[in-house]
Amino acid sequence: MAPAQRALSLLCLLASQTCALNLPAAATAAGTSPRALPRLVRPNARAPPPSAMCDTTSEKAAEREETLEYFKTLGGFSFGSLGLFVALTAGAGMEDVQAGNLVLVALCVYGAYLLFFDGGVTQKALENQAIRQLAEEEGEIMEEAPRANVGIYTAQAATADPAATVNTLASDGFVRVDQVISPATASALLAFVNAELERKQQALAAADLTAEGSFGDVLMRENRYDLLLDMDPPVRAALEEALSPLRAVLGGSVGEDAELFELAALVSDPRAPRQPVHPDTPFKAGDGAAIVTTFVALQDVDETMGPTGFIPQTHTSEAHARFNTKDDGGRERVALLRERPNHVGILSIGGANLIDSRLFHCGGANNSGRRRVLFYFSFRRRGKVTPSGSLLYKLRRAGYALDNTDQWLVGASATQGQSAAVVT
Repeated sequence: MAPAQRALSLLCLLASQTCALNLPAAATAAGTSPRALPRLVRPNARAPPPSAMCDTTSEKAAEREETLEYFKTLGGFSFGSLGLFVALTAGAGMEDVQAGNLVLVALCVYGAYLLFFDGGVTQKALENQAIRQLAEEEGEIMEEAPRANVGIYTAQAATADPAATVNTLASDGFVRVDQVISPATASALLAFVNAELERKQQALAAADLTAEGSFGDVLMRENRYDLLLDMDPPVRAALEEALSPLRAVLGGSVGEDAELFELAALVSDPRAPRQPVHPDTPFKAGDGAAIVTTFVALQDVDETMGPTGFIPQTHTSEAHARFNTKDDGGRERVALLRERPNHVGILSIGGANLIDSRLFHCGGANNSGRRRVLFYFSFRRRGKVTPSGSLLYKLRRAGYALDNTDQWLVGASATQGQSAAVVT
C-alpha cells in the first residue's frame, strides 16, 4: 500500500470509530467481509525471525524511504486536521466539541471519497493490506505447527517404480521428485524466462501488449508474476525432459489421456509478500484428483527465497470443510493450520514439487535479494470442468495431452533439431 493510503486509512479508521458516521473498517470497506478474511488471533506472538528481514542495503533503504514517506504523509494529515480545528475554534468561534466533530466528519468524507470515487485504487490497496495481514498471521501460526514428513524420490526412482510415487501423491496430495531436469536445462530456461519477462514488461509499459494475454492470475501480485509460456525451444526442452520421469506418475494420477492445462513460470522477486493459504481448486464430492501441477526449480531455492509452503493431506473433504467454516471467527481455520504438519518446499535446481490442485498451499515471502523462478505445468483429467488455468489461449485449443506427446512435444523437438541442422 502506498504511504499516503496507509496514513489516510489510519486516520479514517480513527475518525470512523469516533464520529457518528461509523464508516466500515478497512476490510469491509474494501468489499471483503470479516468472515472471508478473519483475523487470526494468536497470543504471545513472536517477533519475526531474522530471516524475515530484508538482507540487502537497497531493500533496507527502500523500506526506510517508504517509512519516512508514510510518517510525512501522516504528519501532513495531522497538521492539516489541527489547522482546520484551530481555524474553526479561534477563527470562527466554534466550540471545541463542534469543531472536533466537523474535523472528523471532513476526514470521513475525504476517506469515503477516496474509497468510492478514485477508481478503486484506495479500496484495492486496503483489500491488499487486509490480505497481507491475514497471510502474515497464517505464516506465524504455521511456523509453530509441526513439520511434515513428505515423500521424496529421485527421478530415477520415480521412473523405475512410478506406482510408489503415484500412491504418495494420492495419499498426501504432495510429492517431491528431485533431478527431473538437468541444471543446464534449468539454467537455459531461467535465462529465457528472465528475458521474456523483461520483454513483456517493456511491451506492457509501451501499451503494445495486454496483461490478460501474457500473465495469469496470482495472489499477492506485488513483485510476483505468473508468466504464460509458449512452446519456445527452452520451454519445450524442459517440458520434454521433465515428462521423461514424470509421465507415468502423471498418467497414474490423472489419466494417460490427461490434457495440458497450464504452462507458465512463477516469478517471485525480492520483497514479494507471502500469499494466504489457498487451494487452486475446490474439493468436489466423488471426484478424485482433477489436476496435478508440477513446480520445477530453475535455481536452488532456500528458505529465504519464499519457497512454497504445503500442508500435506489437506486435499480432502474434511480439510476443506474446516478451512471454509463460516461464522466461527476463523477458529477452525486456525486450528487446521496449527494442527496439520506442513512442509517448506525448498528445492535444488531441477527438482520438482508435485501437488494435487486441491491441496492447501501458499507462496512464501521472498526475503532474499534473489529472484525465485519456478517453471510449472499442469495436466487435467480429461472431461473435468474447472476454471481456466495459466495457459496461452492458442495452446488451450491445440489438443495437447499426455498420450500424444509424440506429436506435439517429442516429434516437434526432433523436427526443430533437424531444421537447425539444415540451417547450420
